[in-house]
Order: sequence, then C-alpha cells, then structure tokens
Amino acid sequence: MEEGIEITEKIIFFALLVITIAFPIASATEWDSATFTLSMENPVVSKGDHTINVVEFDGYGMVALNVSCNGLFIGNTVLMNNESNWFYMDNDRIRFKGINVTDQRILPMCGSVHSPQAEIVFATEKSPEESRSMALSISIDKDDYLIDEQVIVTMKIRNIGEVNVDDIHLNVDLDGLVVQRDLPSGFDLNEGTYRSEEIKLRFPAILDKGFYNISVNMSWTDAHGIRYFLTESDSISITQPIEVYKSTTNEASPELTVYTSISVENIQSRAVRVRLDDALPMFFTLIDGTVTDNKQDLNWNFILAPHERKVVSYQMIPEQVGAHRVPDAHVTWNLWGVNYTNSSDWDNVIAVYQGVSFSERDFPEPSLATDKVIEVSSGENFSNFVDAKGYALEDINVKNDTLNVFVFIPKGTKILDVNNIPLTNITIKTSDSQTKHPNLILAGEKLYQFGPEGVDFNPYVNIDLPFNTSKTGTPMIYRYNTTNTTWDLLGSTVKRDRISTHLTKFSVYGVFVEAEDTSLEISMSVNIIPAISIDVTPDKLDFGKLAPRDTSKRNYTTISRTTAPVETYSSFGSIVNPNISLEIQETYKGMGNKTGTLMFRAEGVN
Repeated sequence: MEEGIEITEKIIFFALLVITIAFPIASATEWDSATFTLSMENPVVSKGDHTINVVEFDGYGMVALNVSCNGLFIGNTVLMNNESNWFYMDNDRIRFKGINVTDQRILPMCGSVHSPQAEIVFATEKSPEESRSMALSISIDKDDYLIDEQVIVTMKIRNIGEVNVDDIHLNVDLDGLVVQRDLPSGFDLNEGTYRSEEIKLRFPAILDKGFYNISVNMSWTDAHGIRYFLTESDSISITQPIEVYKSTTNEASPELTVYTSISVENIQSRAVRVRLDDALPMFFTLIDGTVTDNKQDLNWNFILAPHERKVVSYQMIPEQVGAHRVPDAHVTWNLWGVNYTNSSDWDNVIAVYQGVSFSERDFPEPSLATDKVIEVSSGENFSNFVDAKGYALEDINVKNDTLNVFVFIPKGTKILDVNNIPLTNITIKTSDSQTKHPNLILAGEKLYQFGPEGVDFNPYVNIDLPFNTSKTGTPMIYRYNTTNTTWDLLGSTVKRDRISTHLTKFSVYGVFVEAEDTSLEISMSVNIIPAISIDVTPDKLDFGKLAPRDTSKRNYTTISRTTAPVETYSSFGSIVNPNISLEIQETYKGMGNKTGTLMFRAEGVN
C-alpha cells in the first residue's frame, strides 16, 4: 500500500510540473537547436552555458530533468513523449521538447523498461551576432554615366533567418544625387523571402565632383524590441567627357610626307575647355605651314561644345629609316577644381624604308585602338552596338566567312543609311555584272558588292580583301564607278595575302594588277593601189616586237614606175628604194598586235 502511495505521489509531482511549466510561449527569437538522447547511463548533456541532468523516468513516457546554467541550478521540468509544445526557461533563453520517451505501454519504440531513454530537442537562443536574420545587397546598372543619363539602383532585401521580420525601414544617403521617388518604409518579410526595390537617380544641375557615393541603410526590430541596422554602399562615377584618337601614315620612305591627324571629342552634355599636346616621333621634322590653325608648335587650347568633335592635323618628314614609335597625344581639362588627362593610347609605329616607293596618302582619320571587337556576320543585326545618333559604341567587325572578306567599323564611327537612320546591318556578297577593265587583271577571288547602297560613314570604315599572290604585279583595290562605268584606283595597304582600304560609301570593289607590257608586238601591212601605175615591193612590212623607245630595223622597199615619172621626197628615176623603220614613242600607251597602212603618193612630173 505504501508503494502505491509513493507511485501516486510521483505521478502527482509530474502532473504539477506539467501544469506549472508546460505553457508554450510564442516568440520570434532565432534558435540554435540540437537533439540529444538521455538515459540513466548517460544522464547529462550540455549546450553552451546550460546543462541538463536526468532526475527520473516514470516508464510511462515522462522524464524529469534538472537544468543549470554555469553550474547554478535554475529550475526543473518534465518532458513527455511526442509532445508538441516547447518548455521555456531562463527568461525564455532556452527551450525543450520531448520527442521519444520510454513508455512501457508502447515498447519497443524507445529504450526498454530496464533501460529507459529520452530523445529530446534542446534549443538555445542565438546571439545577435549569430542571428543576423536580414541581408541587403545593392547593384547599379552601369559602371559610369554621362551626366544626363539616369542612374538605376536596385536593392534586394532578404530574410535569411528562421522567423518573420516586421517593421523594416530603408533610408538612402544620396550624396547630392536627386531621387525621383521615396523608398517604402515599415514593411514585413516572412522567413526565406525577399523583396526588391528600385530607385532612379539624376545628377544635380551643378556638379561639384566626378563621383558620388550612395549608401542604403536598413533597420528592423527583433522579438525582444532590439533594433538592428545594416548598411551597404556603392560608388557612381561620371564618364570622363573627353576622348582623343590619333592616326598617322604607317609606311613611308625618306623625304616622303607623313600625315598625322588627331580627333578630340566631348561626349558629355556640358562644354569643356581643353588643352591638346602632341609631339613628333624621333628623327622626324615638322613641315612649316601644315599645322592646323597655322601654329608653329603642336599645342592647342580650345573649348568643346557638348558632343563637339575637333580634328587637328599636321605633316612631317622622316629623316632616318627604321621603325619609329608614335608618341601619344594628351588632352587635359579641369573640372570641379581637379585636373584630368586622357591619352590617345594608340600603339602605332611608322615604318620608314629605303629604296621602296610609296604613293603619298591623304590624312588618315583618327580612330580608337581597343581590345574589344564585336564580331557579326554579313546581314546580321548589330543595332545593340549603335546609339540613337548612329555612332558605333564598340569596334564592330562584319565578316563573310565563306568569302573571307571583312568590314571593320571603328568605335565612334557615324554610320547612317540612305534615310539618315542609324545603320543596323551590312551585307557582303559577290558581283559579276561590272565591265572588266581591258588593262587590269583580277587578282582577287571575286568582285565584291557591299551593301546597303547609299550608306554614309564618318569618318570611314575599313574593308579587308584576299587576293592571289601568284599574280604578277602590284595588287591594288579598285572601285567601280557607276556614273561613267569605269574602275577607280584606291589607296591600299598590303599585308601578305590580304589588302585593305578605307571607305566612306559602298560600291563594288575588286583587287586587280595591271597587265604587263613585256611582249609588245607591232605588225604593219600596206596594200598600195597604184594611182599612177606604180609598183611597191614588198606589199607588207613586219617591224617585229618593239617596246616603248625602241626603233625597228630598216625595211628595204622598191617603188618602180610603170606609166609615169615618180616623185617621192625628191625627183627620182624610174626606180626608188626607200628604207623604212618604225620608232615607238616613250609615252605610247597601246599594247598588243597593231596594224597600220603606209601610204605612197606618186605625182606626175611635167
């Protein structure tokens, strides 16, 4: 009977504990949870500063526990098998839940009557450093901007914790930029979700620096009323307004004029005062009177209006053969009290040869050297790389792989179609409808038609064509002139088995060599019909093969009178024996077999 009373007291003790402690407390705290298995053989587990000790199992799905913190007893509790509620202690900083506790009525689910076990979940509250439940990231749509462009900033707010977060606030430090709308404030995020916000910014009317720092500050409150803050920052840079390009003739011989041109462009929408400085390569002499603005040096000062482009040029003479590196041109300007500099960055070399003849070229147009080239096929749309005004935003290389022909569009080139609309594609195909020049031999594989018709390039595009190196003679590019149906010679640059030239418009182009004049034959024949009955023998003269400045051998002829006296250059008797030869003038342009008639005149003498 006493034993029964003792068991009843234990059951009542357990029940009292359950009634006292087993009220779940709602919380938004983040927890660090772990699962432990306790038994009489393994009665103690620790987590952080807290320790759990098993007091007793009742054998019917309940276990009594003592809990201490840093060695000090802070309370006890009773956990039951498969319970759904948490039991909180230590000012709600820890909590417990029973999963499997030995119950002899449903054995062998967990443990045995003689060796009972309790599988429990023990959770401790995460520290603020551990429970960073929110994350913030910001991104800007471009690296740098023109001053009249809109800046788009995207913010992503993420709840990476295990609980919902309320009362989220966003504030932006714009550093003087102008915002077009306010950010939302006081919103909520469920666990594992995110929210994106976008703001659009403008640069102020009066600029005082070349970059701006934008900071986004986010704050939220946890379940204990503690407010947390998180900040992310990024920089917004203004594109430097001045671009400078430089080009020179790349091949020459001593005493042959070398042309240089420099382009300076203001790509921003504010006027800028600039200074341009250039220098001659070593062993070159400046030609007086050839410098833009009639200057005696290579330094210019001018104001560039918004989107204005200024080109300066000069001429020079090489004094020494060899490869000469071309110095960069430098442009300097002052904005917001700060000096800025940009350089042409043009890795160019002038090759000066001795004993090689070059035809003088016109001024090369300045162009930009860049590593980034957009590759597109013939007919493919490249409108993504051309702005609304028709300027190429990148170097563009249009290719026909089958024909092995290319059209290169330098960055900054203005490309407009016949209707002054930005060009969106270029076609490269063959053509065979043009009349061939009688004195030209086709050295290229085909004649090439570039399209569309009526396009205009400023300053130029470059075409690159293949040719057959086995042809004798100097290959040159010719353009078909539709107005007078002739072929016009263009200046060209040859590199191994390829040849290139600059174009400002499209037509049909071919690579030709001039026909050689090494086997000139001139054949002449004459058939004399006697006016006064004279005979001429022989009746055909063959002068053989002659070149310009040659004189043929003498041909002996006999003119005999039959019915009347004969007068040639003077009075003769009845028989005249003139010696006839043919001289070819140096300026004579004809070639091939030629025929002609030699007329003899006989006059009667009284």
